[in-house]
Amino acid sequence: MLFDSQTFDVLIACLAYHHFSDKNGFAKEAAHVLKPNGVAYIVDPCFTLAVRKMINTVIRSQRVEGEFFDPNEIASAFAPYGSKEIGATIDGYAQLVKLRVKKLA
Repeated sequence: MLFDSQTFDVLIACLAYHHFSDKNGFAKEAAHVLKPNGVAYIVDPCFTLAVRKMINTVIRSQRVEGEFFDPNEIASAFAPYGSKEIGATIDGYAQLVKLRVKKLA
C-alpha cells in the first residue's frame, strides 16, 4: 500500500473508474486510505443499460481493460469495505457517485 491508513478526507476518481482492472481492489484501497466518514467521489461516463451491455461485451471480446457501471453497481463494489452511497447525480453522459466510508468495527 502506498499511503498510510486513514490519510485522506476525500478521494476523487474522475473518468478513471471504468479503466481500473481490479475495481474491488480499488474500493478496498479507498476504504484503507480514507479517514472515517471520508468521502469518495466517482465520476464516470453514464450509459443506458442496453448501451452499457453492448460496450462492455465489445470491450471484453477485445480484451481491453475497462467496463462501465451504473451508480448502484459502483456503490455495491464499495459496500463490502464499509462504504455507503450518499448520493448519485446523472447529467447527460456523466454520472457522479458519492460514497461515505465508515470504518468497519
